[in-house]
Amino acid sequence: MTAVVAALHLVHFELKKRWSGQDGSGTFYAWYDEQAGQLRCSLTSASPDRLPFGAPYRSTFDAAEVVALAAADPSPGLVPWEELETVESAAASSVDQELPSPFPVWVAPLG
Repeated sequence: MTAVVAALHLVHFELKKRWSGQDGSGTFYAWYDEQAGQLRCSLTSASPDRLPFGAPYRSTFDAAEVVALAAADPSPGLVPWEELETVESAAASSVDQELPSPFPVWVAPLG
């Protein structure tokens, strides 16, 4: 886990060097995609509070928090049978459905 956190920080450091002197801001970010069972990274010109997620998220400056989620998943990319739920029509489910809890996203501003 420590090596992955160090790798994320190294990528951030190198991107920040390349980004310096350019106009505007940018953000390197990482999150654990539970559905795919993957730690994912991306780069955007958006600020940390405007990342392109359709679900609620919360920014964190602790990369270990996100990496720990990936390390703790006993079956990455697999939804256990007992956790499957019946899906209703989109119109009916959108009224009663609560938003999921915000997931952590490690953010590392570039500018």
